[in-house]
Amino acid sequence: MAKAYRQVYQCGTSVENALLRIKETITVGPEIQCIIDFLEQSTKGVIGTTM
Repeated sequence: MAKAYRQVYQCGTSVENALLRIKETITVGPEIQCIIDFLEQSTKGVIGTTM
């Protein structure tokens, strides 16, 4: 989960790019899938990121 967090908050990229990187580089288990689902379904954005 820490790697997914870093992709979203510390890489200085958009959420869309972070999601692509997560899907490409991290083994997607149930916890990571919850993060992906949340970010994909967010309509108002995520604090501390660019959409």
